[in-house]
Amino acid sequence: IAKSDLLVPIESEGGKSVNVFNFVADAYNAFLADYRRAVDTGKIQKDDDFLSEVTAVNGYVNPLNQYDLHFTDLGKRFHKQLIKDHRRVENFNDFVEYFVEYIALKEDVSPITLTGFIASRFSSPLCTGLFIDLSNLDYGTDTDKISKFIDRPNYNFFMKNCLKHGFMIDKNIPWRICANLGSREMLLYMLKYGITVDNIFTRYYDKSYSKDIDYIIKYL
Repeated sequence: IAKSDLLVPIESEGGKSVNVFNFVADAYNAFLADYRRAVDTGKIQKDDDFLSEVTAVNGYVNPLNQYDLHFTDLGKRFHKQLIKDHRRVENFNDFVEYFVEYIALKEDVSPITLTGFIASRFSSPLCTGLFIDLSNLDYGTDTDKISKFIDRPNYNFFMKNCLKHGFMIDKNIPWRICANLGSREMLLYMLKYGITVDNIFTRYYDKSYSKDIDYIIKYL
């Protein structure tokens, strides 16, 4: 779980609160400065709908909020089943036993621990503090990915500028960039804060497993 005191705001669309880790913010600000310089000097087109003015629309998402929504939804589905078979449950111990059985017999795997949730497909990569979304387009609309980003004249510069400042581009979401912790370019921004790939997970994140039992007890 990303340590919140190491998250800082970056310039965003409409003054929306968008936060990322401090070194990611530094890299993004440098990326943004180069991008605007390219527009001002005519190096790239000024009239592109999405790639003339780059603006952050999403950054860090709190995994605890996502986990709460996930468990709340799981609880609603569980209660529907419980109502059909309520005679089996006469006390809290029966309830817990029935819940564990329900989870074990479900056809679709649904994580119940915080750690399991974070490691699953239900948890957004935005929870890491390393990702920035530059558009609110629908992730599932492939035509927009191609026509509005990949095939645009400015996209080649966009890719090169990402590499220059240590960012990777999500191949499935071409307007989502991620700090490439293994790149020499991103390392330069990380070293300012005394971090490398060897210590970032101990200094910038808290382990989730220590909270697992407390959360499950609360939700049950």
